[in-house]
Amino acid sequence: MSEIYYPSVQNEEEAWALLERALRDGLPENQGTFFIRFVHWPTIDVYLPDTPVDGSITSSMMEAFLSYQEAINRTQALLTTGSPDLRGLTSEERSSLELRVQVRPGSNKYNADTAQIIERIAVDLIGKMTPTSLTITIVTTALILAGAWSFNKWLETRTTIRKAELEQAAKHDQAVMIGQHIEALKEAREHDTKRLALMTEALTRQPALEDVEAVVEPAKQRLVRAVGEENGGRIQGTNVTTLVASEITAQRRQQGETITHRGVYRVDRVDTTAPDGFRVALTDVVSGERIMASLQDAFISEQHRARIQTAEWSKSPVTIVFEARRIGARIVDAVVRDVGDVATSESVSTPPVDGREAGAGS
Repeated sequence: MSEIYYPSVQNEEEAWALLERALRDGLPENQGTFFIRFVHWPTIDVYLPDTPVDGSITSSMMEAFLSYQEAINRTQALLTTGSPDLRGLTSEERSSLELRVQVRPGSNKYNADTAQIIERIAVDLIGKMTPTSLTITIVTTALILAGAWSFNKWLETRTTIRKAELEQAAKHDQAVMIGQHIEALKEAREHDTKRLALMTEALTRQPALEDVEAVVEPAKQRLVRAVGEENGGRIQGTNVTTLVASEITAQRRQQGETITHRGVYRVDRVDTTAPDGFRVALTDVVSGERIMASLQDAFISEQHRARIQTAEWSKSPVTIVFEARRIGARIVDAVVRDVGDVATSESVSTPPVDGREAGAGS
């Protein structure tokens, strides 16, 4: 009988140590029982020092936690089915994933223990992954959802983007204040280089985790906005001022350069249950960049859909043209406009070029 192996995680330090072990050395790939225990970690912690009524919760804070609940549900769907669509979740699954927020009497501290939720997601992945892959996926998911380092790093990234926008708009005073906050965020984050390398490797080893980051981001945005409306506070131990909260949440979807892009892509996954009709995960075969793109009914033919699905099944690259927004180095809101035949070796070696006029064979 093979040994039963139960690694236990009680805090964020232990989570990073277990993730490093899984990435560097792997875990025993035996035939026994494997399960990860989470003990009172991870938790979502918020402290509001300036609320008028102790032990209360506003509608804004409730909406923020509801946004986190949706992110948790979509995370479970993504990791178990490959799609963030929630229509497949059963009532039993929704109940087991329910987020319970404790509002401590006589204080302004909100705490949501997500340990059992993370364990519940892990249960659904047992048998579908090796112990090493399961550990990388579940521990990284926990860090993305409720890790203090990850939240601080995410906040720094969003704040840095906003600082660049303010400088471009010649709003120098706001940019200087935002810049000061960025430096404070960097100083508060320990072991940055090592943990960033571990997180990057985990996302590379398990690409679905990038989609988890995407579904969790709106929840983080909503929580930051709610804390800002409460005159500032701390989220996961990180100070969030009213200024920073208002600047980050003031960003508009229209910002960013609109581009038409032609490239050669590998089709990683097709999602036909998406609300906008049809979504596809793509990897640029030249740069390795991963994007999510929509194939909306009004803009793409059935022939193009068939080519996308054939490329997925055959694991062959295909030439794709899409319109999108570029924000810094990121491509977002991509919509496929044209799909060519399976790419040749010559086209694969040709770097993609941005431009207002681009086409692929139809």
